[in-house]
Amino acid sequence: MRRLARAAAIALLVAHPLARPAGAVMPDEAAGPAIVAALRGSLAAADRATVLAAFDLPSGPSLSARLIDAAVPRWRAVSPRVRRLAERETDPHGPAHRAAARFFRLAEQAGPAPAVAPVGGFSTPRYRAAVAMFSGLAERPWPGRPGKRARFTNRLMGHPGNQLGAVADYLRDYHRALGLRVEEQTFTWGGRTYRNVAAIIPGRSAERVVLADHFDVASTVDYPAETLRREAPGYGLTPAKIAAIRAGHRTDAPVPGADDDASATAALLEAAHMLRGQRPARTIVLLHLNGEEFPGDCAGAREWFGRAMKRGERVAGVVVMDMIGVNRQKDRIFQLAPGAHPGSQALADLALTAAARQSPGYRPLYRGFSDPRSYLYNTDGQVISGAGFPVLLLNEHLNYDEDLERLGYHDEFDRPELFDWGYARAIATTGIATVRALAMTPAALPAGPVSAIRSGGGRAAHFRVELDHSDLLARAVLGKYTSLTSLVTDDRTGPDPDSTAKRLAGWFPESGLAPIDDRAIADELTHLIARRRALAP
Repeated sequence: MRRLARAAAIALLVAHPLARPAGAVMPDEAAGPAIVAALRGSLAAADRATVLAAFDLPSGPSLSARLIDAAVPRWRAVSPRVRRLAERETDPHGPAHRAAARFFRLAEQAGPAPAVAPVGGFSTPRYRAAVAMFSGLAERPWPGRPGKRARFTNRLMGHPGNQLGAVADYLRDYHRALGLRVEEQTFTWGGRTYRNVAAIIPGRSAERVVLADHFDVASTVDYPAETLRREAPGYGLTPAKIAAIRAGHRTDAPVPGADDDASATAALLEAAHMLRGQRPARTIVLLHLNGEEFPGDCAGAREWFGRAMKRGERVAGVVVMDMIGVNRQKDRIFQLAPGAHPGSQALADLALTAAARQSPGYRPLYRGFSDPRSYLYNTDGQVISGAGFPVLLLNEHLNYDEDLERLGYHDEFDRPELFDWGYARAIATTGIATVRALAMTPAALPAGPVSAIRSGGGRAAHFRVELDHSDLLARAVLGKYTSLTSLVTDDRTGPDPDSTAKRLAGWFPESGLAPIDDRAIADELTHLIARRRALAP
């Protein structure tokens, strides 16, 4: 997972084009902040948050009662309160009536849990060995090459000595040794050529279901000595062990990357063992993405899904796994974070059921697209959502508000010693079972995302900056609320290459679509500011 600089702290999420008409946000989503603001004097803050969560959930598709309860906590308790407000409201189109109608639709949407069959064949010893190899801490035989050994100590994009080409070769050879067809996609970043690698399990249709990781790592950041002393004993790290790990390791060197994200890369290798030989209705793609971390900033994901947009590729859903091995809180909680496309909720629905089948004793938490605890924004998932595909992130109990700065995040302690291997297995098998369940479903998909946004002005309105994740960015934008257009224009012409508007405007050059209009970005900022104000104490 990428680390956003504290000074920037910009969380970018992009709404799916099919979820919004050209030039406007979704009717329900647009109405939510205004309705919640109007009910401020009648509902407590927690109840207002529940109402807003109800409007964030797509109102059309049938969802399981389990998913609705997870996505809109307390809605059954809040619904009668809203109904009583509506009974006293004289305007049949007033905010209480509209909120009550949304809760009524929630009840209509609730259905049985989807069918998800368990999957077996996950080998924890093999998984552990792969994590150690990708982390540079052990060697493994190279698939199909007798006498050749694999060990990767530098997976940092932009570093002159990185081994990302060799890692791509290893992934290709690993999947081929299992009899899978492999697709490789080359792209240029920083004057060098890099590759994404995908293993294909053919289905009866060309529609694709994707399970994704990233195989690059971050550079080391300084870890405060006081925090290190406090946290290390919880992981069983003695002073001697700490000294040995830190010896010779400096800031800006590649981290081992065991959790971020060898934990998921090794899980995809297990998925290859578990799913090969299946004949799904949809084609399964095990996608290893390159360049997720800074400085690449999701370079591989932008390339892969930008090209998929251009081809009009039909993707039923993407499950991203990023950091699944460490549970410092020991609470057995992991996170499900859907993207903006309504189909993302269907993925979350499958994952909730899969978790109950695959991971009894572990607790998945739904983190909605507008939930500030969602960590989708800091992963390749934001790019996939922006490309217009249904996406779901599975990650450990870590987000911007909870445990982000823990030991082992983008530092030299990102090593297997911090792992809870049963926890990693639970998340990995939940993701694999989710992908298999969707791949076995023969349902047809709606039109591809590009067809909905080919018209010039239409595309611009589908992009948003998710302020809910960043108080720093929210304060900066709120301070310039009266001049949003100039804010965006200044951002575009300023020196900062990672500025909000520049990153939005150039999000998918690979797709062949026109740049994003400044005015539309300002409109999205206005909408998101209204959300924040509606929930303010």
